Amino acid sequence: MPNKWTPSGLVLVGFGCLLALVLRPAAGERRGQAAVPPEAVQIPVQVLLDGEPVRGLAAADFALLEDGARRTISGFDFVDLGRPGTRRRYLLLFDLAGSEPTAILAATRAVREWLPGSFAPGDLAAVATFDGESGWRLVLGFTSDRREVLGAVAHLGLPELLDGQQDELRLTSPKLRAALPGLALAADPGAAAAPEVEPEAMLEALRQRSLASRGRLDAGLAASSLSELASGLDAVAGRKLAVLFSAAAGAPPEPLAGVPEQLRRVDCVVATVDLRGDLPDLRGELDRAMARLVRQTSVTYLLSFHPAAAALDGAFHPLAVELSGAPPAARLDHRPGFYGRLPYAQLPPDARRLAAGDQLMSGGDAGAVATAVLAAPFRGVADKAYVPVLVEADGATLLAGGSRADLPAEVYAYAVGGDGAIADSFGQILRLDLGKAGATLRRGGLKFFGHLELPAGEYSVRTLVRNGDTGAFGKRALMLTVPSFTADRPVLLQPFFPEAGGRWAMVREPPRGEQRDAPYPFTVGRRAYVPASLPALTPGKNAAVALVAYNLGDGKLRARAVVQSADGRDLASGELRLGSRDAGGGSRPAVLRAVFRPPHLVPGAYRLVVTLSGPAGTQTGTARFAIGAQAGAVGAAGAGAAGGGGVRTGKS
Repeated sequence: MPNKWTPSGLVLVGFGCLLALVLRPAAGERRGQAAVPPEAVQIPVQVLLDGEPVRGLAAADFALLEDGARRTISGFDFVDLGRPGTRRRYLLLFDLAGSEPTAILAATRAVREWLPGSFAPGDLAAVATFDGESGWRLVLGFTSDRREVLGAVAHLGLPELLDGQQDELRLTSPKLRAALPGLALAADPGAAAAPEVEPEAMLEALRQRSLASRGRLDAGLAASSLSELASGLDAVAGRKLAVLFSAAAGAPPEPLAGVPEQLRRVDCVVATVDLRGDLPDLRGELDRAMARLVRQTSVTYLLSFHPAAAALDGAFHPLAVELSGAPPAARLDHRPGFYGRLPYAQLPPDARRLAAGDQLMSGGDAGAVATAVLAAPFRGVADKAYVPVLVEADGATLLAGGSRADLPAEVYAYAVGGDGAIADSFGQILRLDLGKAGATLRRGGLKFFGHLELPAGEYSVRTLVRNGDTGAFGKRALMLTVPSFTADRPVLLQPFFPEAGGRWAMVREPPRGEQRDAPYPFTVGRRAYVPASLPALTPGKNAAVALVAYNLGDGKLRARAVVQSADGRDLASGELRLGSRDAGGGSRPAVLRAVFRPPHLVPGAYRLVVTLSGPAGTQTGTARFAIGAQAGAVGAAGAGAAGGGGVRTGKS
C-alpha cells in the first residue's frame, strides 16, 4: 500500500453493473444428495417429583434407548431456565375452526394482557393458526419482538394484513407495525394491557373464517399441514412451550386429533386452554397453563447421542430414557422420539425458515461458513441513520458440499434493540452461477452490500449467510451504537480500510426503504471505495485509512492509535499519520485521509482504536483487523464481526 492516498489506494465501484451479470436459468434445478454422516441428536429431559424439578443428576443417572437399542450418551448438559441469560420459546396455537369467534377474541385479549409483563427480553414466541381453508399455518416465526407477537395475535382473523408484507423469515411485518402505533407502547413490560385494535372488524373476520372452516374441515389437509408445521418446529433447537387455544380440547374432531402427540414428537411441551363455556377467567387459565409449563421445564437435562446410520431417513424413531439414582416416584418427561435428519434441500419451506430465524434470534456467532461484517451509521433523514451493512462470506466454506452449477445463497440482516424489538431488517436470495462466478468465489468469496435504517440507540446487528442447497450457514452478531447526530456534537465512525478489487463476487441490494436513494457513503473526494469488513494487514506495511466524522470544527486535529487484542486489552501504540481532509458539510461527513502502519504482531485478530481530538472535543472509533494467518479466513478465530459476477437476485 502506498504511503499516501493515490488512485491505487482506492477501489472504484460501479454498483450499477453488479447485478447486470450473466444468469443461469432456474429451471431444471439439480439437488445434491451426497451422503451425510450421522450427527448428534439432543434430547431434553425433565425429571419431576411431586410436580417440582429434580436437580443434581449426572450423565451416569440416565440410560437412553433408540428403537429399543441402548445408545451411548456422548454429551450431557444441564440448563436452569431460572438463571439470567436463558431463553424460552413459546408457541401460541389458535384453533379458529373449532372455536367460537367470541372465544378466539377473548383468547387474543388474554394473550395481549399476559405477554407484556411475562415475556422476558431473551424469550422468543411464534404464532400459528388452524382453519378449514389453510389447515395449520405459521403466522409468525420465533421472534424476540413483542410488538410483532402482539400485532400477529391482534389480527388473527385478518391474515391479509400479514400476507405479502412480512420478511422472508416471518419475523417482522413493518407495514403492519407502522399501522399499529399503540402496540409499540403495549410491548413495554411495565405498560398497561395492549389496547383494543379494531375489535369489531376482528370479530367479523373471525366469524367469516369460522363459517368457511365449518364446511371445509378436512382430515387430510389438517394432517399434511400439521406435518409441515411440525417439521418446521423440529428444525428449531430446544424445547418449545406450546399453548393450544381451542374449544375442541376435551373431544377434538378428527382434523385436530393427535395434535398434542405430534407436537410432543418435535419437542414441544403442550398445554391446552379450553375455550368452551362463558370463559369467566380466561386470563387466569392462561396464567395457570403458562406457570405449569414454566415450572415443568425450568430444569432440563440435555442428553446427546449419535443415532444409527439408518436414522438419517426422515422417519420417526422411538426413544426411551431410563433413570437411576433418583427417587422411585420421580417422573421423566422427554420427547417420545426424533425424526431422522433429511438432506437440507428436502426440508419444507417452514423448516428452513424457522431454522434460519431461530439461528438469528439466538444471537452470538456460529456456523461453518466463515463470515465477517461491517456496519456503520451515517447521518440519514427523518431521524434515522443510514447504516450500510457489508457482509463477507468466504467462498470455500460457502461452496463446501454443494454439487450444483448454480448455487442458491441467502443473506439476512436484523437490527435487534435491547428490548428484543426488531428495528429494521433486510433479506436477499441470490443465485450464483458458478460457471461465471465460481473462480471469484473460490478465490475470495461473496460480498453483499445492504443497509438498515435505524433511530439513535444500541443494537445487536445479526447477519446470516446460508447455502440454500446444503444448509451450511455463517452467523455473526455485532454491537452497534447509532448516535443522534445532533448539530453540535462531534461523531467519529470506525476507521475504514479500502481494499483492492477483484477478490469478491459483489452484490448490492435493490432499492428499499425510505432512504432507497441515499448516496453511496464510502467516498474520498470524488472517488468511491469498498471498505474491508475484516482488513488483512501486514506488520510494518502502510495501509490507507479513511476517518469519517461529523461536526469536527475547523481547527487543527490530532490523532492517536492504539492496538488492542480481540478482547480489548491494550497491546501497543500504532503509527497513524493524518493527511488531507474533505470538509464535508450539511449531511455530508468530513473525511480525513490517513495512513496506519501496524506494529510487529503475531498472527491473530486485533482492534485498532483511533482517538481524534480537536476544537469540538475528542471522539474514538474502533475497527477490527487481522494479521497473518487470520487474513486467509474471513471472520475466523474470534475475529468474528468487524465493526465479481454470475449473480441473480430475488427480493425476499
